[in-house]
Amino acid sequence: KMIKIVFFDIDDTLRNSKTGFIPATIPTVFKQLREKGILTGIASGRGIFGVVPEIRELKPDFFVTLNGAYIEDKKGQVIYQHQIENHFLLDKLICIISNMLFSFVMIVVTGKL
Repeated sequence: KMIKIVFFDIDDTLRNSKTGFIPATIPTVFKQLREKGILTGIASGRGIFGVVPEIRELKPDFFVTLNGAYIEDKKGQVIYQHQIENHFLLDKLICIISNMLFSFVMIVVTGKL
């Protein structure tokens, strides 16, 4: 079977998470894949704005970020986007905070839920 696309994680795969170092061989790998007609993608838990310029310079075909909740192509066009509903976030936040060692917690919600 022919490989059509290869996805790479950022931290500790393409880039050292502690130093930010990207091995010199990485751009060559992306170039060779392009030459073979194989698409490339970045898959990360980071948000799209957390994808550092050095990774963007590799010119991958796709960015799959926020663990798949946001996908855009190399032109910056959004292919897929899934937002978590506000009430779900609020419920989770209350649960997390209530499990912490606080004797008093006040949560103020403004705006539309």
